[in-house]
Amino acid sequence: MTPRRAPGGGRASGSARLRPGRAGVVVRRFLLLLGLATLTFAALYVPAVAAQDRLARAEDFLWDGDAASARATLAAWFERESATATGNERGRALLLRARLASDPVQAERDYLEVIHGYPASPAAPDALLRMGQWALHRGEAERAASYLDRLAADYPSWRRHGEALLWLARGLRAAGRTRQACAAAAGAALAEDPYIAALGQAEAELCR
Repeated sequence: MTPRRAPGGGRASGSARLRPGRAGVVVRRFLLLLGLATLTFAALYVPAVAAQDRLARAEDFLWDGDAASARATLAAWFERESATATGNERGRALLLRARLASDPVQAERDYLEVIHGYPASPAAPDALLRMGQWALHRGEAERAASYLDRLAADYPSWRRHGEALLWLARGLRAAGRTRQACAAAAGAALAEDPYIAALGQAEAELCR
């Protein structure tokens, strides 16, 4: 069967071809829909990125020794993003605010909020360590041992677990619980960090 030819000499296709003007309309509609989808994604994604960036900037300021800028940046985060933040973000922000606090009472309040309010956040073990160190510094050995024992028991996979055991050994020794202190020191002596391992070994030597 001879193919039917379209007017003008060309062969007609099995389906209708879009006229140039019609094709342009379709392309423009597609680009418009794509643009709206991009804007919707940006509206949802950008605020979360901004919140993360503000916390990261505050941490960078603290690392650089610019406490004033760190406090100002963190205050802006609490004012603008705190209400919609995740538990991990709030724990991170509270830990940072405690580290920046000039008032030890405020710092302790924030550390305790991290410990009790956001125990699953990555900030919780750091808050426990700092509370244990602070209690030990103030001569509250039993309280220090309580925080540090919880840290070692509840967060065994924490990257600073050896350091936690080292401070637990010190807290237990100060509380007069020598046998437990020696066991913690032996664990600290096995830390991957050679500096912490050496300090743990020194603690363990006191048991001999």
